[in-house]
Amino acid sequence: MAKSKSQRMKEYRERKKASLGEKWLIQESNRTREYYKPTSQLNSKEKKARRERIRDNVSAYRKRQTALLNKTNDVALLKEADLDEPNPLVLIEDENGVSSTSTQQPLIVKMPLISAKSKGGKKGASHALKRATNEIRNLKKHNKNLKKSQNTLRKTIGTREEKEQ
Repeated sequence: MAKSKSQRMKEYRERKKASLGEKWLIQESNRTREYYKPTSQLNSKEKKARRERIRDNVSAYRKRQTALLNKTNDVALLKEADLDEPNPLVLIEDENGVSSTSTQQPLIVKMPLISAKSKGGKKGASHALKRATNEIRNLKKHNKNLKKSQNTLRKTIGTREEKEQ
């Protein structure tokens, strides 16, 4: 069966790595590094497109990671639970004379996954502070512009009154 282009390239890279070793890896990294353009050199349309593509890739990566984590948690819980065997009940009495039934195995409760990177705590507070600071700055600019226009109007009114007299 014929090999695909990716299979041929993989074998080619393995042969190069075997023959040249680290030297080839350095050459290859330098060659690919030349293709990268810093964001500062892009125009606004290209910046927007790159950032959107990166944002999509990062969100897809996070979804895969949470799905993988949830899957491993589910498998671990199933292994711990041993659903095939019935749990024998044990009668427990405490010093007050209250009796209750319990299983010998600990109760396993599946909790929802809470991301440490969710926008709460410090990050949410810093965003709120930044928003408030920007709003204050904009209001100060607006106030300054209003005072300028007020002064110009006051001067024009003053000159008109002088001309009338």
